Formats: sequence, structure tokens, C-alpha cells
Amino acid sequence: MAASLASAKRLIEEHDVLVFKHLMCGAQDVSTQDVSTQRWFERAALCLAIVREASRHRDASFLERAIAQRDDRGEFTMAHLMASDRAFQSAFESIAANCAPSLCSCAQLWEDRGNAFNETPLGMALKNDAEAMPVAQAMVRSFAIDLNAPVGSEDDLYLHRAIQKANPELVALLLEKGADPSLKGGRHERNALHVACSMSHHPRAPKTLDVLIRHSDHEILETMDREKDAGDQLPRQLANGDLRLEKILDRILPITVTCRA
Repeated sequence: MAASLASAKRLIEEHDVLVFKHLMCGAQDVSTQDVSTQRWFERAALCLAIVREASRHRDASFLERAIAQRDDRGEFTMAHLMASDRAFQSAFESIAANCAPSLCSCAQLWEDRGNAFNETPLGMALKNDAEAMPVAQAMVRSFAIDLNAPVGSEDDLYLHRAIQKANPELVALLLEKGADPSLKGGRHERNALHVACSMSHHPRAPKTLDVLIRHSDHEILETMDREKDAGDQLPRQLANGDLRLEKILDRILPITVTCRA
């Protein structure tokens, strides 16, 4: 680690953002191939050391230029690649804790969609498995991100992706930060209540639904409960008779529509 820190300091002093890109892309290539985990760890560790050291010295200029670089295909920025792996959670936390507010509020960096998939860094984090959710939480807490903007090729919403991951903590955080549960998104044109009720197969679905309801406006929830998605389905119908979800809906919401046969 001492060698990594020394290398990181040298690269920052030389403002060598291209080496950072080379290391990040190299780490990404290693992680997607059947090659040595040690190689990935070495490259990722050096990238982490670079970000932490630059953050500690509040070198926002270096970090912004380094993280904004695109991969060799010109699609994803280094922020996208970092957001794709839980290993970089501490990197985002370090940036938020130490760097100038201008970097945290740089919409051009955190809202970047310059790729064929219309994905932002936060969108990438939310698409990954549960392991990457701490990265998403760090980004939502600290960076200037429009949490209601559609993302991805099907115009998903960040809140919907968090619900689909059955992550109640992240759902609560998104709602606290201004995510609108009434917005419809995705190919089925569903609101957040639709999405939560459609997750009956997941063991954390009741907790996620409960958090959504507790953190949402009552009148908005009543309206959402009466809305149909693109398939002409009401939220309660999507629960597929799951008594756990129906109990939560019946306890917290008035039964505005009865969907039982």
C-alpha cells in the first residue's frame, strides 16, 4: 500500500490524468475477464489511492479532469466505471468529505449520459447487484443529481431501481432527497407503488413497500393507488394476492379500489 500511495502522490503532482484513466480501464478489463484477481486489486487499489490522496489535498481540479475522462470507446466516464463497483464507495465518500463543493455540485460530471445506454454514474450503480448499493447511497447523499430524471434505454427512474433492488434504506434516502414516487417510468409506465407491489417475490418487499408509504405524502399515495400502468394494472393487482403486501396497503392506505375477484 505504501508503494501505491507513493505512486498516487507522484501522479497527482504530475497531473497525470491519463495514467488514472489507463489504470481504471485496466481494472475494468480485468474484472470482466477470467484473469488474476490480484491484478484487479492492484490496479483498483492504486486508483483508490489516487482519489483519496487528491481528495485529502482538496485537489478538485485534478479529480474533475481525471474522473471526467472517457474510456477508449468514448462512452463511459471514469465516474461511470467507479460507480459500477462497491470497491469505490470510499472514493466517493472521500470526494464528498474533502473536496470543494464545486466538484460535488458539478452536474456535468454526475449527470453525464454521453453513452448509447443513456446511463449516468448513479444509474450504473443502481443497475448492479446489491453489492454496489453503498456506492449509490454515497452518491445520493453528496452529489448534485436530478433524482427525478429518467435514465437508461427504457426511461427508468432511480427510485424504481432502488425499489427493484428491495433496498429500503436507499429508497428512504432517495425520497428524503426529493425523489417523486408519483412519477411514472420504465417500459410499463409504472409509478413507485406499482413497482413496489410487483416485487412480491422478494423477501424484503414488505419492508420496501412500508418505507415507500411512510416516506410519501398521503394524498399522493391515494392517487397512485388508483392509477393503472401501461398494462392496465393497478398496484394492488400487481401484488398477486401477496397477503404481506396487501396487509401493509390496507393498514396504511384507505382501500380506494378493490381488486379481488
